[in-house]
Parts: sequence; structure tokens; C-alpha cells
Amino acid sequence: MEQSNKYYIPDISEFHVGFEYEWTDGYTGEWTKEVVDSTTDLRYFREDADVEHRVKYLDREDIESLGFIYIKHNNEYSSFQLLSDNTEDFYELEFYCEDYNNEIWIEKFEANKNGTYNSYYIFKGVIKNKSELQKLLKMLGIDGD
Repeated sequence: MEQSNKYYIPDISEFHVGFEYEWTDGYTGEWTKEVVDSTTDLRYFREDADVEHRVKYLDREDIESLGFIYIKHNNEYSSFQLLSDNTEDFYELEFYCEDYNNEIWIEKFEANKNGTYNSYYIFKGVIKNKSELQKLLKMLGIDGD
């Protein structure tokens, strides 16, 4: 599940309120973590700016920070679970990160009165970073953190 290159250079279209990124001025070599808020001046994200930006690829730590519990890892993916507000129901997130694919599958499990579960996928797609996953979870009505 470990990626050899943990960061990528974001496109300006990825920036939105709540987006997490890092920047450096290139002189100190130190990276500073930031989160875009309503006062952020997006003019500093131009390609010709004297500041470099990067974003960390989604990883296990990010997923767990959103309330998911690590379950298992096999050669293809890692699994995480998150209880819903109704503690009998839960979500399972499968994270495929080989070759920077960062594909996410989210499956919802709904408890039946007889103790069994109905399950169905509510999302299959590529999620590159924690900010995108947070946005997706909000759109799906999943409250993880």
C-alpha cells in the first residue's frame, strides 16, 4: 500500500475551500502545510509563480483520519470500515493504490431484521487525495469524522 512517490503537483482546478496542500518558496527547501479557505488568493497558484505546490496522494493514514477503521490488506487492495449513524449499518471502503491508481470502491451494508445484510456499491472511482475523499463522503451523506 506504500507509494514510492507520495506527492503530485496539483492542477489549479483541484483547489477549493477545504483543499489540503503544501507549498515551498524553493529557497529553504521546507514544505508548509496549508488548507484553502475563503481568504486564500488563488493567484499564487499560477504556473509562473515563485512558489511550488504539492499534494499528498491518498493513503491509509488519510482514510483512517476520516473515521474509517483498517480491516485488512491483500495484494490488490486495503479494506476499511465505517459504522453509519445507525450502528447496525456500515460502509466498507476498498482502496486500490497500485501504480498510483488510487481507485476507491465504497459499499454500503444495510442490516435486515433477520440479522443478514444487503449490500450495494455506492461509489467506484479514482480519488487522488484526502480533500477529494472528504468531498465525496459529504456528497454521499457519509459522516466519517
